[in-house]
Amino acid sequence: MIAGVLGAGLADRLRVPSLLLFLGIGMAIGDDGLDLVSLSDTHLIQGLAVAADEPTGSPAEPLWARVARRATAWGPGGTVGLVVGATAPAELAAARSIAPGLAFLVPGVGAQGGDVAAVLADGPALVQPAGGRPGGGLLVNVSRGIAQAALGEPGPGVPADPGERLAAAAAEWARRLPVLP
Repeated sequence: MIAGVLGAGLADRLRVPSLLLFLGIGMAIGDDGLDLVSLSDTHLIQGLAVAADEPTGSPAEPLWARVARRATAWGPGGTVGLVVGATAPAELAAARSIAPGLAFLVPGVGAQGGDVAAVLADGPALVQPAGGRPGGGLLVNVSRGIAQAALGEPGPGVPADPGERLAAAAAEWARRLPVLP
């Protein structure tokens, strides 16, 4: 919690959105960076969140649900959103019911195997402020799923140019995730 407050203060001082700062820190220390914390281990992350939030380890409501509930009252005009993983479809649906008007950034589709159908069903906002925006305020992150298309030797019928492979992968994900009209 102290790190969160300090991080938010640093983000404000640097005039950078807090979400970007926290994403950057997570990428730096997580699986794709220094590998100090395994962000893929959902039990570890959930345990850390519960331990940090509730000394007894058995909260009446999960930390993520309380954050979602509180976030609905933060920020003017829909300037706050939530990060909800595609690898946890039940929590995605529950978070949407708690925060029907907030934008969602949804990582975990693609290389991590998140549930595309659940993201499309429960990801878009249902009401204002994000519900009135194109795509319902849904931003789906599949960067690793797209970037991996440029790695390794291309198979038969696959373009040799990594840029063409990236473009094809991005087009395929855009087809699979028809978020925008």
